Amino acid sequence: MQTAREDTLDKPKLLLKAEEVARRLSVGRATAYEMMAGGILPTVRIGRSVRVPARALEEWVEANAKLE
Repeated sequence: MQTAREDTLDKPKLLLKAEEVARRLSVGRATAYEMMAGGILPTVRIGRSVRVPARALEEWVEANAKLE
């Protein structure tokens, strides 16, 4: 029987911290925080924590990619 912690390790994260957003976008952590605070990236607030939904981040990248 798997514990709840082990069960979540098999699934991709739904909500990302600023550090994870920065890593995925290949930008600095401060830039990720600025994008989140400035409303550039969609966020979810849980108590005092602010997270970016992983799917919304992917959609944001697709919408903002300039394909030539």
